[in-house]
Amino acid sequence: MTTPPRGTDPTEDTMAATFAAIDAEFVPDEASHRARRILLTMTVLSLVALVAGAFGTFVAYLYEDLQQISLVTLVLTSGFYLLIVSVFPIILLVLGSRHRHREGTRGAARAATVWGVICLTLGLLAVVPTLVGSAAEIIEDAAIRSRPPTVTEAEFTPAELRAQAETLIAELAASADAVPAAVPAGQDPPGLISEPCELSNRGPGVAIVSHDYRYYTPAQSVLALDNVEAYWRAAGYEPHRLRGDTAVDGLPPQVRVSGGPIERLAVYAHTAITSDSLLIEYQSICVAK
Repeated sequence: MTTPPRGTDPTEDTMAATFAAIDAEFVPDEASHRARRILLTMTVLSLVALVAGAFGTFVAYLYEDLQQISLVTLVLTSGFYLLIVSVFPIILLVLGSRHRHREGTRGAARAATVWGVICLTLGLLAVVPTLVGSAAEIIEDAAIRSRPPTVTEAEFTPAELRAQAETLIAELAASADAVPAAVPAGQDPPGLISEPCELSNRGPGVAIVSHDYRYYTPAQSVLALDNVEAYWRAAGYEPHRLRGDTAVDGLPPQVRVSGGPIERLAVYAHTAITSDSLLIEYQSICVAK
């Protein structure tokens, strides 16, 4: 029995034709190659955008924390990076959805969809908290600024605070039996200056601050602090004596009080071989202009 020549069997020819058709069906064409290249490119761009957006938002947050930029700038910057980290993954998801049912791009489309979800999720987590938190802080700040000054902040005018401070410093010196120290050549004389401050409603205010009020005392300056304490108690305050009668860590003994229009007042006792002196440091509360 002779074997038919190879390739002449009708069944074999039919099977060969069938497999050839199947092979031809799964061979990617130029459109499939192009779609895969686009999906790969968008995946890379999504990853780059994720890193750039997260890093840029972090840097902007640090700059705002260091007061190098404003909150408004941080919100605008975060909004820009939110757009950056979102647009490429969204495009990637759209492309993955369009090509996931097409032969030749099905696997690439599924991978692109996974990467799109990952990049979009991580991008939102990296940018949205900073954006939302900064925007909420701006809204809260605007609400606080819209409030009027408190009764205390509007009770005194800067001129009234200055007059009170001048009287208070003079009476403190008199209670300690102290006389003004000579002003060294080239230095400004002691006095009261106005400094800008921020009210509780974050509006501009004014505080009165002393400048180099130094007095010589005939007696020892540490003993003069006893008279300063007595003056405060007679005025209805509770003074605080710090560091007793000896200097600690280079800081001399002092008496401190606060209350009413006084934010902080301290009388320092300096002891020297030649003469003793008191230094009066005063700062008023912040009041409306």
